[in-house]
Amino acid sequence: MEQQLKMVSGDTVVSTDLGDGVALLDVRSNVYFSLDEVGAVVWKALREPRSKTELIDHVLSIYEVDPDQCATDIEMLLDDLRNAKPIESPAPAA
Repeated sequence: MEQQLKMVSGDTVVSTDLGDGVALLDVRSNVYFSLDEVGAVVWKALREPRSKTELIDHVLSIYEVDPDQCATDIEMLLDDLRNAKPIESPAPAA
């Protein structure tokens, strides 16, 4: 079985709760992000290393949404965050 890559929020990103979402600032690149309520749930879950499957399961435990649509939306969010670098893959344990 293929092990899923885990992701975690980067240590150069600061965030603030906006009530209905979250604002992120990567202090290294000065790139600003704004996430909606569901994006904020995903971001907060990324305080600890999580796989895409774990993130999907987490969102599905909170919201009544179609699992396929949830998976697609989370994959798009993760792609955007990976490309902009506010999330990273933690180093494997020694």
